[in-house]
Amino acid sequence: MKKSILWFLLIYTVVRIVFLPFQHTGDGWGYACEIIKGDLFSPHHILYKPLLYLAYKTLLSLHLNINPIQIFSLINILLGSFTLLVFYKLLNHIKPLKQLNFGLTFLVAFTFGFLRYSSENETYILPLFMSLLGTFYYSKGRFNLGIFFMTVAVLCHQIHIFWLLAFLVPQKNKPNSILPCILSVGSLVLCYVLYAKIYNINWYSLPFYDISQGLVTTKLGIMNFIMTPISFIRTFFQIHGSMKDLFIDHPFNFIFILMGIICVCIFLMNLKGIFQLYKRFIAFVKKPRINFRNPLFIAILLHFSFAFYSVGNAEFMVMLPFLLILWQYDRIANLSVMFIHYIGMSLLIWNFTFYIIPYAFYDFGGIKQKLIELNKVFQTNAEPTLQNVFVTGDNVIIYNYCEYLALTHELAPNFKIVSEVEFEKIPSFNRLFAITDKNSNDNIYDRKSITKKSESKAYLLEGIVKYKPIEFPQKEVILSRIRN
Repeated sequence: MKKSILWFLLIYTVVRIVFLPFQHTGDGWGYACEIIKGDLFSPHHILYKPLLYLAYKTLLSLHLNINPIQIFSLINILLGSFTLLVFYKLLNHIKPLKQLNFGLTFLVAFTFGFLRYSSENETYILPLFMSLLGTFYYSKGRFNLGIFFMTVAVLCHQIHIFWLLAFLVPQKNKPNSILPCILSVGSLVLCYVLYAKIYNINWYSLPFYDISQGLVTTKLGIMNFIMTPISFIRTFFQIHGSMKDLFIDHPFNFIFILMGIICVCIFLMNLKGIFQLYKRFIAFVKKPRINFRNPLFIAILLHFSFAFYSVGNAEFMVMLPFLLILWQYDRIANLSVMFIHYIGMSLLIWNFTFYIIPYAFYDFGGIKQKLIELNKVFQTNAEPTLQNVFVTGDNVIIYNYCEYLALTHELAPNFKIVSEVEFEKIPSFNRLFAITDKNSNDNIYDRKSITKKSESKAYLLEGIVKYKPIEFPQKEVILSRIRN
């Protein structure tokens, strides 16, 4: 079984490298730009960009012709594979049921959240690796080393403070945790003080920097209750509005329909096991036997609560499948190993079909095509006295993508990229040549469009090119429109 897990991880890594994503998130492009420029300031994940910057500069010194963001994605894929290896070893330490542990490792390897963030230039896999490594050493009785790695995880991404705090809670039959607690908290404070000194800001503002800058949505309302369960389901299965294109508009849509049917068939074949799992869950809810001082339970509670507070942000749920399996391992051990393998296979087929493969070859956002069209339109139609402006709801990702292209000497856009709200704030006397890719009645089903209401309801007319006159009402701005 030891060779089996190594062969699985080798094949898994190679396949993931073959299917590197064609497109990335706005944060992914943004981090890549900052690393290339040497801008390493990032208070909520202090170590991530410096480590990738070191790797980037090392490869440049070898005079290798590299695409930076692909290298960053490759590093995350490798980190993901090491994370799975540590998780497998941790399960074996808990109980040496190697077939079961292989099945559980196989299952988490194909959860959507893990697949997504271990192939993106994002910051969530490195701290997960560190936290699991810390948990592994902690479970082996090497408490100080375990707490050390969990502390490093917080410096990789501060969301893992909840995992660390959970293991600092005093436990029965465990050595006194006051000293590790003091060393851990003291080390974190020292790192933040030194970091703040370098960037000349207040150290105590660093943990809340992203919230204060409005980079993280944190509010309480009905959307917290709607988006949290949706994002939790998406932690396991890819569910997105872009799937409509695969089922309806894609030239090979019959393949995606067939894969969907296969997944449904696997689900129906395992109805008995799913029903048994449901009954055990109901029994657990009716008579919960929870050790409220169990660090795994505390970690789940804290992480899930923060994900709820951040309006169901799926990024903060990547660790939940790992924590849930560790927490409920004794109950899961009573399930059929074959059932667990079937669940893992359904995750593999579904998430590879509707995420890994299409996102490796298809630009769902159409960003590259938009930029080609925009450059053509601005070059042929704009007057020299007018400022070129592109108005879009995807202003962040397109701006970061354009900056990345400019930094890698691929493209230099000749227009300004703004959101609808930013467009409304442009002084009315400014003469603009404005283009948008959005209709006021567009239906785009993603987290961004659901959780954020548009502050601007512009009437967008086909083929009309105007500058923004002062007499136009703020909410009736006429723009030209290009094909999506």
